Amino acid sequence: MSFSTRISFCAALLACVFATAAPAHDFLDRVEGARESGALSHDGAYQNLFRYVFDRDLVSPALLGESTAPLKCLQEIIERYESDRSTLAPATIEEIDGYLSAARNFGKTAATYVSPSGTFEFTYSTSGGNAVPAADTNPANGVPDYVEKCAIYADSSWTREITEIGFDAPSLTGGVYPISFQNMGAYGFAVSTGGGASYIVIENDFVGFPNNQDPEGNQLGAAKATIAHEFKHASQFATGSYGGWAEMDATWMEDIVFDDTNDYYSYLGSGNNITAPSTPLDQGGGPSYEDCIWGHFLSESFGLPFMVDHAARLSSQTITVAYRDEFLDYATTWTDEFTNFATWNYLVGSHANTSLPGYEEAADFPIVFPTFEANLVYADYPYTNNNSLDNMAMRFYKLRGLSAFAGNIRVEFDGANDNRPLQVILVSKVKAAFGGGWEREDVPLDANIDGDYTAIRPGDQLSQAGVIVVYPARTSGGASSYDITISESAVATDVADGTLPTRIFGLEPNAPNPFNPTTTVAFSLPHPMTAELAIYNQAGRLVKTIVRGERLDAGRNAFTWDGNDDAGRPAGSGVYHARLVAGKLSDTTQMILIR
Repeated sequence: MSFSTRISFCAALLACVFATAAPAHDFLDRVEGARESGALSHDGAYQNLFRYVFDRDLVSPALLGESTAPLKCLQEIIERYESDRSTLAPATIEEIDGYLSAARNFGKTAATYVSPSGTFEFTYSTSGGNAVPAADTNPANGVPDYVEKCAIYADSSWTREITEIGFDAPSLTGGVYPISFQNMGAYGFAVSTGGGASYIVIENDFVGFPNNQDPEGNQLGAAKATIAHEFKHASQFATGSYGGWAEMDATWMEDIVFDDTNDYYSYLGSGNNITAPSTPLDQGGGPSYEDCIWGHFLSESFGLPFMVDHAARLSSQTITVAYRDEFLDYATTWTDEFTNFATWNYLVGSHANTSLPGYEEAADFPIVFPTFEANLVYADYPYTNNNSLDNMAMRFYKLRGLSAFAGNIRVEFDGANDNRPLQVILVSKVKAAFGGGWEREDVPLDANIDGDYTAIRPGDQLSQAGVIVVYPARTSGGASSYDITISESAVATDVADGTLPTRIFGLEPNAPNPFNPTTTVAFSLPHPMTAELAIYNQAGRLVKTIVRGERLDAGRNAFTWDGNDDAGRPAGSGVYHARLVAGKLSDTTQMILIR
């Protein structure tokens, strides 16, 4: 690795570990500026990062400025430091190892406490620079309350992550998992010691750390989030390589274990596919803390077993290949799901809704549109834009001024036809007088990545709308360019049956019902999916398979049952059930056949 490559990688690594408070990024900017000017070397970048965490007095005032924000998790930096150890000067190694030695020498601290489950052993000090809060009142038993609470949080993390969800458990050291406390400018870190074993170090009191929403207060909320986060790293060490996606995964887990804490909200304000949608999800080698929304999208779309099954693939597959193959097992594709992810990212904050799929906490996300450069807001039409996207990225166009439309929204799209296919989605907020809620329409594109689509609803029925352009490719093949024009049209694009855009997954009541001998069974899909539709009798036996593993379009799909079974024989009078299955989603409706 060349000197310049080492510096660039270190700079990228620094960018992904800072909590999002602005002063920390000011510090990063100053460090990077000093590096670029030659005032700061490869060794100096590492030295100043660890000094910022462990001995801020040694950071020069010119670099430090007013920086006070803590780093999130130091684990990734420590791993990179160990990897680059041979490239660093002996004095640099001695300094950094000295910072880490206090946390690693577990037996040299003042006391130990084993968690109620007997699984975790905490080492702690009640005096000196690494002392934990001394209060010992609930109960007054000689063990600081802070330590006892952290032990409970660790037991809760094991129960949720390992016992209930099913992620791999780390190996224990001497029958316990070691955790200690250290005064530092970071939340904590986890370090692998080989063979699936590891240890965790967390901040000794979390005084002055960013706010969260935990009912027990900011300090204990930070302790909860940190323990859940670092323990997910411990499970990752036992599973396989998460590569640059480890921090995203661990930050997602914070909310799965401690749902009321919402410490991750402080990271949503910048740098992810909500607030910087045109930034690739894997920017800098992999998603980071603010990209935990990807984990929430996956677990809320497919359930926690999806996440466990994906993790199980990592011993033999790279992370994105594992996602690709896991999607196939759930009867969907990476392209479809990344496009759905883009739609979820638009429908947050003031755009949150209950009529289209989206994040469970979307309305609580601290996002107000538009608050960032990549969000483009327009009210003058026609509007034309020439642009491009990198892979795993998206761009949002927010449309206003639609009440003045005499016709419908028209989207003309011209892709570059360079084997870098894009996806285009139109989402619309319907006025309450016309039913309310949000609706989604997928803009059809041909083999040349071109399309000309007019929305189904007139513009004067909409309070606002958004066009989402997505480049979902897993691997980078260069940016994909396009031209888009948004204007007004008097005629809607033909849609089967003249139906309105889809909102939900599910079966409609069959019609007619009762029937003899034929009836129509219709259903909606929120996005293109592989589906099965079958008819069962009251005893649960299969009578007729109508759709067998077909890839169907988003929106309304309708099929006819002729009243015959799979052998072509007329089914008898009685009650029957139509069952729809698509991926992990299913729905059933009852019908009556009267001969």
